[in-house]
Amino acid sequence: MEQVTTGPAAQVLMSAAARSRLTVVGRHPSHLTWKVGPVAHAALHHLPCPVAIVPHG
Repeated sequence: MEQVTTGPAAQVLMSAAARSRLTVVGRHPSHLTWKVGPVAHAALHHLPCPVAIVPHG
């Protein structure tokens, strides 16, 4: 399902993930393989469902 919502990204993800089976978050590729931004970091630590973090380009 696709949904467009406005607001702080981490808060919007928390709200949407309450009823999600998987959340996919993009990240900018970098030479540091495991470096993620603040939204992906919040998703990993606070969402109640599995999180997939994928690089995009």
